[in-house]
Amino acid sequence: MSLLREMIKEEWRMHSELFGGRNFALFPLVVLAASAFLVASSFYTGFTVGQIEYGILALLFFLGLNVGSIGFISRDRAENLIGENNLLIYSSRTLPIQQRKIVSVFILKDLLYYSALFVAPLTLGLLSVNYFTSYAVSKVLMAWVAGSGMFMLGVSMSLAFASLYNLGVNYLLGFSIPLAGAIYYSSMGLMELTPLGFFSNPGISSFITGFLPFSLLALYSVAIFRPSSGRKSRTSEDKFHEVHDLLGYDKTGIVSKSVIQLLRSSGGVIKIFFSFGLIYAFYVFMMSQIPFLTAGTAAPGLVVALILSIASLSTYNWITLNDRPSTYTKFPVEMHEVFDAKLSLYLTVSVPVAWAFIAANTYIYGADGAIVGALSLPSISVYLVGVTAYLSGLEPNEMLFDAWKFTIFMFSAGAVLVPMFVAGLLYHLAPAVVSIGFLSFSLIIGLAGFHIFHEAARKWERENR
Repeated sequence: MSLLREMIKEEWRMHSELFGGRNFALFPLVVLAASAFLVASSFYTGFTVGQIEYGILALLFFLGLNVGSIGFISRDRAENLIGENNLLIYSSRTLPIQQRKIVSVFILKDLLYYSALFVAPLTLGLLSVNYFTSYAVSKVLMAWVAGSGMFMLGVSMSLAFASLYNLGVNYLLGFSIPLAGAIYYSSMGLMELTPLGFFSNPGISSFITGFLPFSLLALYSVAIFRPSSGRKSRTSEDKFHEVHDLLGYDKTGIVSKSVIQLLRSSGGVIKIFFSFGLIYAFYVFMMSQIPFLTAGTAAPGLVVALILSIASLSTYNWITLNDRPSTYTKFPVEMHEVFDAKLSLYLTVSVPVAWAFIAANTYIYGADGAIVGALSLPSISVYLVGVTAYLSGLEPNEMLFDAWKFTIFMFSAGAVLVPMFVAGLLYHLAPAVVSIGFLSFSLIIGLAGFHIFHEAARKWERENR
């Protein structure tokens, strides 16, 4: 129990120090408010209660995948990401405790910590459906239990595959191929083997079939978990002048420096595709659950452009990961030059990747709205990154769990994305009008985004003077 208590305390301290100090305590309230708003607005725009419930449970599964991915991160990479924190999960060599016990407590900590601070407020947002139709509190409780299970399913899957990856490719293939075969040839549906099955058909048998597989997966993860040993020290050739000459337009050298940092960081450019792919996978899942998105009046090309614009913010996070405004005060550059360089690199990297996903989306769901979506995406992305930069400067991670900043961002983004999303849903009622309106509105908010971004540079220049 003492180790569990210390791990919960460690998680709280890490989040509160990284993400806004005491403001982090308000974050569950922000999650509740955002969830209630999104649930109510989704119901108002035509989604059924069942689709909203499935969307929340699917979202929790993807959040679990993200949290469990710490297993892929070695100690040195974790320090690069969160600073010099001696995480307890990596302390088996210094503490008189077995590695398996530490990992077991780590999984239990994740279950308790995230079920209370994130899953509970997210599912409580379902109560806002009562504004339109009756929704029992017992259903919220069921959603919380199933949501916690989906979250832990994601954590267990990430840890299991991370452990297999660290053991070797043979172990990874030896586990993945038989598992895929068993699922493919199983008479049961895949969803029935997850907590979603229990939520759809509550009962003792569905609880066992829904929760037993991921419980076994969690135990398997504990048994084989080996933290990555980290990278050996390495040296690299001086590539700055080569990259600088290749870019041509980079007068200050900041873009060249950022490109080299991105290429040499863990995962390189692959993590950009991974970040987009994770959110796009969630979008594909929702498309499979909500028929009117593909068979009704909606234009998949417009809807996915909005989703990918949000996903592109992860690129801004990656290209500013090693930056602080104070870092540049000792160099002969102005802060607006730093921000301009980051914006140009952000657009250069994120827009082509997003366009690649739009092309894939066109192949899967058709071309309705694809061209307008592709043309609108850069402007929408500029607006979102402008708001992000104004609120958090070169440290966008801090905004994520700062209750006040996150609330401002949610309202600023929702004010433009919700009307555009509704327009995307109503595309086939008046394709020409919606296309012109969508593109024109995106250009307007794009110009506003450029202005906000430049104001952000002035703001952070004043604060670091």
